[in-house]
Amino acid sequence: MKRTRGLFPLALLMIAACGPTIAESRLAFYRSRGEECDLGFIQPNGSGKPLGDKWVVIGYVSVDGVGKGDPLTSKNRELVRGRICQMGGTAVAVAVPGMSETAFNSDADVTFAALRPAIQPAPEIAQKF
Repeated sequence: MKRTRGLFPLALLMIAACGPTIAESRLAFYRSRGEECDLGFIQPNGSGKPLGDKWVVIGYVSVDGVGKGDPLTSKNRELVRGRICQMGGTAVAVAVPGMSETAFNSDADVTFAALRPAIQPAPEIAQKF
């Protein structure tokens, strides 16, 4: 009987280890938006920049162990929503090759980019002489 009790916690650990692996990398630090914030989805263009220069990548959340199918399943969205909100992201995009100069997202099944609006420079006003 003692031997059975010792195997149960080991079996439980092995089952728990079978879930997806999630990793994150912050490129900038912003105030958290809570655990369940609203996130918009942004489609990156062919060069990997999300909608030109309107958005800035503040971090990445990579998920491994979910397969390389549709990255926008509700399961995947729920896995990363809290982490992107904690990073301060206001939108999310599926990271495509060329979006990052780092090799952070190279081996994961799917990598999401946490986005914030880029700060647009104020227009210069000509001084009158």
